[in-house]
Amino acid sequence: QLYYMFYTCYGAPAVLLCLAVSPTPLVKDSWIRKGPVFGAGSQDSKSAALLLRETGPHYLFWGAGEIRVTTSADPTSWASKGDLFIQPRPDMFDSFGVESGPPPLKLSTGDYLFIYNSWNKGW
Repeated sequence: QLYYMFYTCYGAPAVLLCLAVSPTPLVKDSWIRKGPVFGAGSQDSKSAALLLRETGPHYLFWGAGEIRVTTSADPTSWASKGDLFIQPRPDMFDSFGVESGPPPLKLSTGDYLFIYNSWNKGW
């Protein structure tokens, strides 16, 4: 079994979504950094939630300001930045920005609950 950790890499001039993997996540030195998920030229690609399924495709919900969704058979390799999934809505609680929250939760019905973070112009 492999564990996946998406994290934000900060470094001039970009903010990047990065990935590390580990077979033993509680062992500090077991994490292997894979680097930027979408390449070094993908600025502002932070915040991600992974929907890891027993068999692919796996889904990655990511972004800051808007949320995109992409799929891959291999959760360590994401070739496409995917499609727009959620964007800010005027005059709503998420009017200025949205980003992924925790991984989607599978419900007993087979549907998924997706929770996201948001902010509005008044905050």
